[in-house]
Amino acid sequence: MLQLICKMEIYLQQKEVSVFYVTATSFPDGVKEAWEKLHKMIQATKGRNFFGISHGNENGGITYKAAVEESFPNEAEKYGCGTSIIPQGEYLSITIHDYMNHLPLIGQAFRRLLAYPELDDITPCVEWYKSDKEVISIVRKKMNE
Repeated sequence: MLQLICKMEIYLQQKEVSVFYVTATSFPDGVKEAWEKLHKMIQATKGRNFFGISHGNENGGITYKAAVEESFPNEAEKYGCGTSIIPQGEYLSITIHDYMNHLPLIGQAFRRLLAYPELDDITPCVEWYKSDKEVISIVRKKMNE
């Protein structure tokens, strides 16, 4: 079994990010279909930031959203999609290289991140697809009060 050997780092999100998304019909089975639907919808993907957003749901499962940063205000309306904000702040992160050949490592990264005691348990988990080779798994730290 492939094991995660990446170090956890602090990632500072300087500004909030406005995204729109397609919700997967199920997790993990519906994730690929949600991404395909999103990519087909927007067509031009060069220079865009893509995110996977996930959180626990009332049924004890996971709700997953394939998301892209809006390239202009209210772009989501053009496609009839829901919107969300990835808040600014301090996050814990684990970077996974060559993720398409190591998809189970994404789940391992989140299990490791979610075990952190200073976790903000309200903000969803985020996968930031930096390229077709690199994904950063991030969870937000609790804000200092």
